[in-house]
Amino acid sequence: FNSKTKLPENWRLLTTDEKFDVAAKGSDIRIVSFYVPENMPTGKYDVTYLAEAERYKYLNVSDFETIYIEILPKTEIKILPNILPEFVIAGKEYSASFIILNNSNQENKISVKMDSWNEFTCFYDRKPFILKAGESKILNVKIQTDHKIKQKLNHRLDIIAKTENYETNYLSSVKIIPLVSGKTDIWKRLPSVVTFK
Repeated sequence: FNSKTKLPENWRLLTTDEKFDVAAKGSDIRIVSFYVPENMPTGKYDVTYLAEAERYKYLNVSDFETIYIEILPKTEIKILPNILPEFVIAGKEYSASFIILNNSNQENKISVKMDSWNEFTCFYDRKPFILKAGESKILNVKIQTDHKIKQKLNHRLDIIAKTENYETNYLSSVKIIPLVSGKTDIWKRLPSVVTFK
């Protein structure tokens, strides 16, 4: 017999369609393995296996079996850094951007919330948005730092992305460098050496 496996578009056959023999009134078990793309849309798909006699093709001795596979909904949202400075001088405003990726196999309405540490004010578009499966959106953010900072610190921004039944987050970090370190000294001090006789 010659064998042939028919798969939906973009699915990949992992085993090979090959010839095999079956004795008269005998039977054989054939194993078929295939790969389903990660973001395959939800729905029912058919997989057909065909066996055709090679010796008597003119008699059309063949048979096939079709199975149906249902792809269930999968929700996965990813937050990836796009532009993020390594450090910022205290008191300066800095800009950052992040990629919101819908890695699901279905369309999702996504809302984003940001928690800015150290009480730094952050500005971003708070409106929910819709992404189809595999689509992404760049989210731009502006953060105003505090000029009163006296010690170096890491500003962390917690980005939270939500759908109706899913939530994920990403924590970014930017070093804030103070303009003045420690307490301010109102006196100007000059190094000097005094010798007593």
